[in-house]
Amino acid sequence: MLLRHHQLHRQTGLAEQASTLGVLLTLRTDGSRLWDTAVLRTEGDNNLAPEEVERYTQLWNTQPAEAA
Repeated sequence: MLLRHHQLHRQTGLAEQASTLGVLLTLRTDGSRLWDTAVLRTEGDNNLAPEEVERYTQLWNTQPAEAA
């Protein structure tokens, strides 16, 4: 989510005016309920280091650049 938020800011220039909300659903297997949820919200410039952007890009952008 941080990578997509970072990319959006680089493309739009709206770093200070935008926020991103992510919700992670995880299937439970213990029978107490069907799902666990976790929420992450970020806003503004996250000041990702170039190394972080590269690491996240390698992890999440698995398609060739031409297809993305």
